[in-house]
Amino acid sequence: MLTDLTLTDHEHLPPLRIERLARLNLLVGKNGVGKTTVLEAIGDRPDTRCIEVGPEFHSLCAGRTQAARCDEMTGLVIDRKADTLLMDNIGQGLHHTKVADLWRYWCHAAGEFGLQVFATTHSWNCIKGFATALQENDKVDGMVIRLEDGPYWAARGEMAAVCIDEDDLPIVVRDNIEIR
Repeated sequence: MLTDLTLTDHEHLPPLRIERLARLNLLVGKNGVGKTTVLEAIGDRPDTRCIEVGPEFHSLCAGRTQAARCDEMTGLVIDRKADTLLMDNIGQGLHHTKVADLWRYWCHAAGEFGLQVFATTHSWNCIKGFATALQENDKVDGMVIRLEDGPYWAARGEMAAVCIDEDDLPIVVRDNIEIR
């Protein structure tokens, strides 16, 4: 499992250091900041065996039972000997009432299969659902990572990663603190 991440030679990103990673990692930030590029860089690492799933899988999971979703995931993990799950735009196309259920599933799957999860979102409902699922699950840890490339960082030729752990995330959600 990755405990931190440093990207220095990526052609589409300024240098980036994420000092802490968790079992579940949700990347947020403004459009074009590089969330998807970070997922791609993780997927390109030789020390990870990745599964990439898109919004169509999320929609499929939302309409199925927990057992059916686990069966599907077990097949993917075993077939690919995966240790890392990458999801771009998680929650896209899902009704807001289903997003927490989706995160509950990924919490379960991460713990059950030893997967490290990296996902991106623009959705406040996805962040709230992530926080809810983490509060209900004491077997996996989670982190929201906000990527920033504002003028301060651009002047330094860098990008920042602000980590919000599972202890601080409920406060962010309760107080509606904008982190996207």
